[in-house]
Amino acid sequence: MGFRTIDALDPSYDSLELAKQKGVYRNLFNVAITGEKLGIPQDSYDVVVLVGVAGPKHLPLEAFNEMIRLVKPGGYIVNLMRADYLDKCPEYAGQWEPMVQEHVKKGDWRLVERKRYPCHFYDREGFMEVFRVC
Repeated sequence: MGFRTIDALDPSYDSLELAKQKGVYRNLFNVAITGEKLGIPQDSYDVVVLVGVAGPKHLPLEAFNEMIRLVKPGGYIVNLMRADYLDKCPEYAGQWEPMVQEHVKKGDWRLVERKRYPCHFYDREGFMEVFRVC
């Protein structure tokens, strides 16, 4: 994809220590992404990728407001998660799609791709969405 400058953000210090050993990250942020502004300038990134971040008590829907702020116009937010969390997590059930559509309606992003796929986590079906920030 051509991305050369990569930062890592994780609330787990141990996970960041493992990431640091890879030697590919410019910055490591030991913080959870929420609806609160992080100490990162607006329009800092071409893409934000979340893999397994959305789950019970891990990622509030308000966190997407901050991701939109951090991604440059024309950049992407890519989310990969367990599909069953869309219905099983109280924080997402009945709220995920309205959140997506609200951001579309406000002109924050457009949905580029959405699909389900097998074996995201063992036998669990995965769910992927790609948004292009406006």
